[in-house]
Amino acid sequence: MNIINIKIEDLHISNINVRKNLISNIEELADSIEKNGLINPITVKLNSDGKYDIIAGQRRYLAMKSLNRKYIPCSLININDDAAFEISIIENIQKNNLSTCDKVLSYSKLCNIQDPNIVIEMTKISKPTLKKYLKIKDLPLEVLKKLDEQDKSKITVPIAVEFTTFPKDINLMDIIGKLATFKTKTKMELIKKIKENEYNEIDDIIDDYNEEEKPDIKRPYVFDSISQKNLLIPEELYAKVIELIQSEVEEDDLTWF
Repeated sequence: MNIINIKIEDLHISNINVRKNLISNIEELADSIEKNGLINPITVKLNSDGKYDIIAGQRRYLAMKSLNRKYIPCSLININDDAAFEISIIENIQKNNLSTCDKVLSYSKLCNIQDPNIVIEMTKISKPTLKKYLKIKDLPLEVLKKLDEQDKSKITVPIAVEFTTFPKDINLMDIIGKLATFKTKTKMELIKKIKENEYNEIDDIIDDYNEEEKPDIKRPYVFDSISQKNLLIPEELYAKVIELIQSEVEEDDLTWF
């Protein structure tokens, strides 16, 4: 492995690099490089155009580029694309900086190169997790990106697994949008109801849940153990309920004397 200085204009972010989503904190990394220098060189390989593909170090490359550096120290290796991809995914896994979407796409691609058992040994991923990743790998990319959302439209891997059983003509992004206001547990419940109803009257299923089961947390309510539901306290009874509670508290306090 040779360490050489390569012109930044000769470096190219290749499709080999597995990290494509959630590339953040470039400014913070640039500040660190400005202060301490580039500690770890970027790993690259020569391509057929005489330029260099970045195998590992995409964030370092972007940070150095933001600092207007003309040259970057690089580790030049001579390997094929499959081996380069393995290096890229293993490095990113070790640093734990892959998004869930990138993990799904990367592990599935890695399993096309290596036997899944070897992938498990190489990356230390659990077998159940790998099976889930391989199951959801063919979902639309826009759906997989929802695994990393920071807002209410975020979905979990188990939800994505449920989506793999949906008919091809169902608009999954539309479903995700309609479920966005619910917590993860409720999303799963509604997805199961939608499947039980054979994907008919989806809007009605969601609307019915809103009307019948979703409590209004802004208003006081009591839990009815018989019906197993939260019952809202009518506004005209607020004062009476508070008075009743206060009288109970006062009686309890008297028992201490």
